[in-house]
Amino acid sequence: MKKILFIILFIVIFGILKSQGIFSYISLDSLQNLREWILNFGIMAPIIYILFYIIVCLFFLPAIPVTILSGILFGPWLGIFYAVTGSSLGMAASFLSARYVVRGFIEKKFGKTTTFKKIDQGVKNHDWRILMTTRLIPIFPSNVQNYVYGLTEINFFKYWILSTLFTIPGKFILIIFTGTIINN
Repeated sequence: MKKILFIILFIVIFGILKSQGIFSYISLDSLQNLREWILNFGIMAPIIYILFYIIVCLFFLPAIPVTILSGILFGPWLGIFYAVTGSSLGMAASFLSARYVVRGFIEKKFGKTTTFKKIDQGVKNHDWRILMTTRLIPIFPSNVQNYVYGLTEINFFKYWILSTLFTIPGKFILIIFTGTIINN
C-alpha cells in the first residue's frame, strides 16, 4: 500500500510541476526565469528553493543548474547553505525511496548495471571510502547515486552524513566560481 501511495504522490507531484512549467526552468539558459519565479515567494524563497532541490533529486533532474542558482539567488554563503541543505534532504529522500518504496523499480533499472555492481562491491569492500570517492569525484551522476546507494547495505545515517559532507566541496566550487563570473 505504501508503494502505491508513493507512486500516486509521485505522479501527482510530477503532474503539478509539469502543468506549472517547472521543468522548463531546469537548464542553464533559463536560470534567470527560475530565479525570478523563486524570488517571487519573498521570505519563503529559501524554503521553495530547498523543496525544489529535493524534487530535482527525486526526479533524476540535473542538479548542477539548481546548485548554481542558489548562489545567484542568495549570494555565495547563503547559497552554499541552501544548496547543501536541499541536496542533503534530496539525497536522503531518494535513498529512502530506493530502499523502502521503489526498490523493485530501481533494482530493475540499475541493479544489473556495471555502475551498480561496482558501487555495491565497493561499499562491501571499502565501506565509506567508496562513498567518498563517488561523491568527491563525480564520475556517476549524483542523483543516480542517491538511488543506487539505497540498494546497497550501507547504513542510512552514515550514507546521509558522509554524502552531505563529501558534496560540500563541489557545491562550494560551483557557487563561488559562478558567483565570481556573474559578478565580474
